[in-house]
Amino acid sequence: MLSQKFGRKDIRICLHNDRDSNLHDMINLIYKKEENIPHKHKNKSESYHIIEGRMIITIFDDKGNN
Repeated sequence: MLSQKFGRKDIRICLHNDRDSNLHDMINLIYKKEENIPHKHKNKSESYHIIEGRMIITIFDDKGNN
C-alpha cells in the first residue's frame, strides 16, 4: 500500500504522458487539510473523485465572482 511505503505524505501519480497532453489525469493522495488557490485551466477541464473524506468547492465566474 502506498501509504505504508511513503508514510503519511501527499502523493501525486501522473497518468498522462507529458505536460502538453490535452488530458491531465492524476491520482492525488492527500492526507492533510489543504486549501488550494483558485485557478483556471484554459482549454482543459478538471474533475475530482473523492474516495474518502470531504471537499468544499467554490465555483467562480470569468470575472472572479462566486
